Amino acid sequence: MVGIGEFRGFICDEMLGKLTRWLRMIGYDTLYPRGKTDRDLSELSVSEKRVLLTRDRDLACMRDPLTFFIKEEKVAGQIGEMVELLKSGRVPRGTTRCPMCNGVLSAVQRCNADEFIEEIPDRVKEKAEVFYTCGGCGKVYWEGTHTDSIKKILNRYDMELILPKPPS
Repeated sequence: MVGIGEFRGFICDEMLGKLTRWLRMIGYDTLYPRGKTDRDLSELSVSEKRVLLTRDRDLACMRDPLTFFIKEEKVAGQIGEMVELLKSGRVPRGTTRCPMCNGVLSAVQRCNADEFIEEIPDRVKEKAEVFYTCGGCGKVYWEGTHTDSIKKILNRYDMELILPKPPS
């Protein structure tokens, strides 16, 4: 069994796709393997030293890894259920990760964004000073109205986004 201070991230079962994206956005290294059996997820949790999050009662009862059973159906409630675990420091938190692939994001100033600026809508090019690019899938992000919605939900739980800083 892995000691509590040694976990490096999370694994979410297939019932927790939205929670996976949120955990990544708030800076947690979170895997979302598909097509795996309960035993596969349990073994992966132990080998990868990750907390297993599930809405599956049978999987939660296996208890090989540290398993956290999620009761809530909606993602805001799921985050609320996890607040103590998230704030405990048992799982290290970094900067915002790519919600799609879990890749590490890098910040790029608009003046240095030549390689992907064509992908950005004109209205965003005019307003955003910083863009965030994923080192895994190459997706580009920026702060917009959706960011305010995310921040409101996180503020309920005294949490915030930690966005990477652009190089000086």
